[in-house]
Amino acid sequence: MKIGIITFNSAHNYGAVLQVWALQEKLKADGHQVEVINYRPAAIDNLYRIYIPKWITQNELVNRGFHKLQYMKEKVKTPQKATRYKKFEDFINHVLPTTKPYHRYNALVNEDFDYDVMIAGSDQIWNSNITKGLSGAYFLNFGKKSIKRISYAASIGKDCFDANEKLMVQSYLQNFDYISVREEKLKHEVEQLTTKEVDLVLDPTLLLDKEKYDKIRKDTKIKQDYIFVHNVHLAKIDERLNAIVEEISKRTGLPVINNRADYNFSNEIGKFADGGPEEFLGIIAGAKMVITNSFHATVFSTIYERNFITVPHFKNPDRMQNLLHLFQLDNHLIKSVNEIPEDLNSLEIDYTHVAQLRKIARDASEKFLDKALHGKKTVDQPIQNDELYFTSKDKFTCYGCGACVNVVNSPSYKLTYDENGFLYPNVDSLEKEQLALCQKVCPYQNKNTITHSLSGVLDTFQTYLKDKKKLMNSSNGGTIRALAETFTEHGGMVAGVAFTDYVNPEYILATANTLPETMFKFYDIEIDCTDIHLQIKTHLDAGKSVLYFDTPYRLEGLKLFLGKEYEHLYTVAMPSNKTVSGKRYKEYIEELENKYHSKVKTVDLENKTIGAATPFVSIIFDNDELYAKSVKTDPFTKSRIRGFLQRPSCYNPDYGEINGSISDIILKAPAANNKELNPMGEDITLVVSKKGKDLFAMSQNKLIIHE
Repeated sequence: MKIGIITFNSAHNYGAVLQVWALQEKLKADGHQVEVINYRPAAIDNLYRIYIPKWITQNELVNRGFHKLQYMKEKVKTPQKATRYKKFEDFINHVLPTTKPYHRYNALVNEDFDYDVMIAGSDQIWNSNITKGLSGAYFLNFGKKSIKRISYAASIGKDCFDANEKLMVQSYLQNFDYISVREEKLKHEVEQLTTKEVDLVLDPTLLLDKEKYDKIRKDTKIKQDYIFVHNVHLAKIDERLNAIVEEISKRTGLPVINNRADYNFSNEIGKFADGGPEEFLGIIAGAKMVITNSFHATVFSTIYERNFITVPHFKNPDRMQNLLHLFQLDNHLIKSVNEIPEDLNSLEIDYTHVAQLRKIARDASEKFLDKALHGKKTVDQPIQNDELYFTSKDKFTCYGCGACVNVVNSPSYKLTYDENGFLYPNVDSLEKEQLALCQKVCPYQNKNTITHSLSGVLDTFQTYLKDKKKLMNSSNGGTIRALAETFTEHGGMVAGVAFTDYVNPEYILATANTLPETMFKFYDIEIDCTDIHLQIKTHLDAGKSVLYFDTPYRLEGLKLFLGKEYEHLYTVAMPSNKTVSGKRYKEYIEELENKYHSKVKTVDLENKTIGAATPFVSIIFDNDELYAKSVKTDPFTKSRIRGFLQRPSCYNPDYGEINGSISDIILKAPAANNKELNPMGEDITLVVSKKGKDLFAMSQNKLIIHE
């Protein structure tokens, strides 16, 4: 079968590249066609750059020449770093079977991968500190649904997920058909977030014997015995390790080869500061002893049957502790000079016994791989009625669209806020007949029959308002404002969310005379939409034209409730799949009011005064105090952007910014504001239907339009 692996393959870290090489070699040996999905996000790649590219002009050729000069300057300044960088890039691009590079998550989402199986792992791929927020890429939240998804030896590099990450992780874990992790503590953590079985497996490097590594190993030219010191603490001096090295070198008389260019030992004879992954294998294989605080240096010491001492990692000692305990080598985990045994012969290792223990653990890991690769797919089976919120109470399956409440039409059945500020129907009050009605109109149930495709898009544009003042006070390019104003000018009514008191959101139905200024900043804070859906139906039944703009799943909720197409209903899907808790928003406002000792008068969560690319929060109080902060540093907007405040069902990829929309027009926020096009923001406008085309044509006089 064809398998795609995603992990930290572009990290210039020996363990990172060798673990993915080992996994693909293991899979290839079992007869599979394997390639590494070459995902190279800035969060990883920027850690290893030897220079930061500067863009000095719009001319690409001039920039390339300048970047070459930057590179040559750094190469002269730090030659070892430049040599090491080149060796890693050669290994990543020529030894690993990689795809073309993908630098953004959206590029993965938009790619039509033809894999039978995708595997996430190994390495700390679920560590949000490394990936700068949990990344859907490493939870396989992309690709065709028919692809089987497996995690192999995933890790988070800490004891548990952060509290504000657990809901997101719980959702992402639903993507996987089979789950395995690398550490015992993580196994218990993940088991709390999923009903699936979670297996504990070996790091991929331990799936191969040394003969496999010998194929790529490059031996050192050093002729004498030596201690190889591998220190992975780049930002902190490991005084424990350094003291142990000095003591062992003194007692054995062995000289030291050191991987750190910024530290020298008293009996040091050389550096290993510019070696590539193949040379890393060689330097360990040739050592008389290895002293390290690295998990993978410990692994390869056991593979090449070297004497070694492992100093516990400052932040993440668990995996090396688990490894040494597994191989019954606990006495090789030494925290200080005082723990070094008087008789160094007691550190001699019976590698025949270690090989037996490794085989037992390897057999269990291979058994998991066999089960996962050849077992049936478990995700995306047809939805059963007992899986819907009405019976399961699973919050990931309810979108809060209110369709069930409106179709039942009973005073006792309504949406109520839960403890986190999200709306759910009080399903315990349902009668059997009412339950059947709810199941019929539930978007989660009906997503199997709704077309989730953009194949019908008629036209795509980049658009923004001509009126600069109105553009300043509108989200993105303000295209929804042009559509709404045009619609009401022709006698129609517009339904959507407005901040009528400049602070609190509410649904309104507006005409040309009542269209408020605050209707065009779209923050998508959770509020009840059931009443506005009833109002829309009343006006439609009376023959009036209504334009409704909202999130895709609320639009679907309305249409499923209506049960038929209305010729004079126009819908626009807005660029949001992160419905924010109304409770958290109120708490945020209350906290600021307490801090400033005044009531909030106006709220602008994306002020564009200095440009759409650098929005900031602007809040004015009754006492005329001003709170201003970048959206990237303000605690509420930062959490909103990263998805920590959103409704559980918003993690479902079926209800993203575009997918799942059955609207006439889709408005999508661009991945990054194009300053050359318009510094105050723009929209990507997708015209989906004939009605959408007519409405867009009528609104063109208010817009700047680019193909």
